[in-house]
Amino acid sequence: MTQWFLVPTVRRLVRVAVAGLSIALGACMGLDRTPLNVPVADQASRPSEFLPVDDFPDLAIGLAFSGGGMRAAAFSFGVLQGLDQIKLPGDTAGHTLLDVVDLVSGVSGGSVTAAYFGLKQREALVDFRERFLLKNAEAGFSASISLPNIVNFLTEGGANSSLDFGQWLDRELFQGATFASFRRKRNDPTVWISATDAYYHVPFLFSRETFSALCSDLDRMPVAQAVAASAAFPVVFAPTNFEAFHHRCDTPLPPWVEPAARDASGSAVRHAVASAFLHYRDPAQLRFVKLVDGGVTDNFGLQGIALARTVGETPYAPFTPEIAVQLRRALFLVVNAGNGPREEWPLRQSGPSGVTAMVAIVNAAIDSTSYAGYDYFRLLMRDWQNELVRWRCSLSRQEVARLRGRIADWHCDDLQIFVAEVSFADAGPERAAVLNAIPTRFTLPNRSVDFAIESGRIAVRSEPVIGRFLQSLQ
Repeated sequence: MTQWFLVPTVRRLVRVAVAGLSIALGACMGLDRTPLNVPVADQASRPSEFLPVDDFPDLAIGLAFSGGGMRAAAFSFGVLQGLDQIKLPGDTAGHTLLDVVDLVSGVSGGSVTAAYFGLKQREALVDFRERFLLKNAEAGFSASISLPNIVNFLTEGGANSSLDFGQWLDRELFQGATFASFRRKRNDPTVWISATDAYYHVPFLFSRETFSALCSDLDRMPVAQAVAASAAFPVVFAPTNFEAFHHRCDTPLPPWVEPAARDASGSAVRHAVASAFLHYRDPAQLRFVKLVDGGVTDNFGLQGIALARTVGETPYAPFTPEIAVQLRRALFLVVNAGNGPREEWPLRQSGPSGVTAMVAIVNAAIDSTSYAGYDYFRLLMRDWQNELVRWRCSLSRQEVARLRGRIADWHCDDLQIFVAEVSFADAGPERAAVLNAIPTRFTLPNRSVDFAIESGRIAVRSEPVIGRFLQSLQ
């Protein structure tokens, strides 16, 4: 979530609205606000999956792609290409770091890359550039300054319905895929897409637990519509409707919800999300969840991972014990494609004023929340590593043999979790300056797309924490 073209757009919206609002009001037909989800079809409880055992049980890599429109989608795509250029140390079969990716999450523009990679894996490297990055994704919605758009903004909360954008994404990229398409085959990554619950001010994770709280069926949720909801930046898009089907299921809420809603002394995010889940089941409190851009509450896409850890009741959760005893190295990469300040008003005594000041304040709030969230995530992973080591070292030899399959080469304290931020700075100061000038749009010149892709590849090779992770594998 960034300012996109909000400053010039809002200024023009206000001017034209004052001139012609009465005419447009008479002709306005409103937006399609049909809820995008469907009632639950199978009430059987299926737990959310997180980093399952695969061909590399001792390694795990998680990726979190930030918002930033087409710029973010292209930069994160370059990161995927860069990971595929780094050989896995000691592996004679020629595997790369891309083969070790177990989890990918995304918000806003980053959610497009995350979802497509989750569906296609290595095949995504072949055609994502041509099928999405080089196209005009703004063809899926209206960015024009017209009276109907102005009235929609003033009466509906945004100029467009994300439904149209989702339909464009489905035609051009996802081709009818639903979340059932993410059903796991061995070595497929877990995929998490995030939006924002605009009323309860919490991240809305497209997960089985969230949809269970809504009595809704995640498997039948179109991937394209989830991505569109994650990218529904305010003003341009009206909030997206998701219905709470209170009367359609008897599925109990996850066991952690009620205790977390009562306990305000622990994790603030866990408490807030649990409270929202309870309200999702209360028809007197809520009938429709209103979703906006995921970057509003979590522009780095980390809250899903952090929440999965904080709601766990064991030292190894959300891992299974089998995963926790086999794991030796884990790497979490936050791919930050947010651009830095580039306004001219700091050079003048006057300003910022009007909409510029409003956007600056909003961006300051979002960025500061993202930075604090990243710092919290690093501390959370450090504490988790310590808890895992203590738990592993408390196991008997019999328990290790049962969970791990062998005692040989067992070292309970041989575990490291690395966290790194891959940003424009990792591509070098000259490239960072160019990247920061690329606007947050969903259409870019081909040269800007290719520059962002190449910069993502360079940034991965330059990030020092990734180098330390590779060295630890040797």
